[in-house]
Order: sequence, then C-alpha cells, then structure tokens
Amino acid sequence: MAVFRIEKTRDYTVMSNHHLRNTNLSLKAKGLLSLMFGLTKRQLVCFSAATLIGVPLFFLLRNTVNSSTATVCMIVVMLPLFLLAMYERHGQPLEVVAAQIIQTAFLRPKERPYMTNNFYVAVERQIQVEKEVRRIVQKSIPKESAGAADKGKAKADCR
Repeated sequence: MAVFRIEKTRDYTVMSNHHLRNTNLSLKAKGLLSLMFGLTKRQLVCFSAATLIGVPLFFLLRNTVNSSTATVCMIVVMLPLFLLAMYERHGQPLEVVAAQIIQTAFLRPKERPYMTNNFYVAVERQIQVEKEVRRIVQKSIPKESAGAADKGKAKADCR
C-alpha cells in the first residue's frame, strides 16, 4: 500500500493527486479519500468513535423499535461526538469553550474588585513606610538626648 504525504494548513490541505488519477478507484472512493486526507486527527477520532457507538446501537434498536426511531436514537447519540469534532470558536475546540463558559457562569465570583499591584504602587508604598519609620525614629532621638541632658544637669546640681 502506498504512503500518501499531506500538508495541512489552517484553511486548506495540500495533498498529492495520486489517488485522484488512479483509474481503478471509483468517484465515491476518490471523494472519500480526499475527504479523509482533509480531516484533522481530532475529527477522524471523533467520527470513528461516533461510528463505533452509533451503528451498533442502530442495529440493536432496529429489532425492537421501527427503523425511523432507531435512526433518531443513533443521531442523538452520535451528535455530541460530531460537535466535538467540528465545532471551533476562535480556534478553540468545543470542550475548551464549554469549560470557559462554565467557569465564568458558575465557578468564578460574579463581582471582581479592581485591584492593581504594579511596581510603581509598590515603590510608593515602600517610600511611605520609610518616611514613617524616619519620622518615628526622629521623634524618639530628641527625647532620648533631652533626657540625657536633664540627667547631667541633675547630677551637676547635686554636687
């Protein structure tokens, strides 16, 4: 079996046209190959899982209920996997978008207070603390020196 190399970019897929020129393949097979080469790994996994779950479910239900009910049940079971495969919003898959919606609606607090903690504010706070410490130290220094001078005068008077 031949190995086909493909290059996937955001909006298109570059692939060899070897399978398209093969005359032994039907148009349906060529279309399926082109479609499969254009899918991402995520899409292939989700579609495969949907097929593995949905088709056996259809055949199990077809014997007990009519075919249209079995088909509807199969579609309902396969639809979440199709959504996981195909849905993207701003480049993010469905589970990431759903997790963000759940976090903002239920987990995070509704009111978020505005708090800033930038470097400039931290420096200003440090300067204020240093000024306050200097003020306290300067107030205590004159009292100590004045107290020492008073004690010296008291000793001189006693003699």
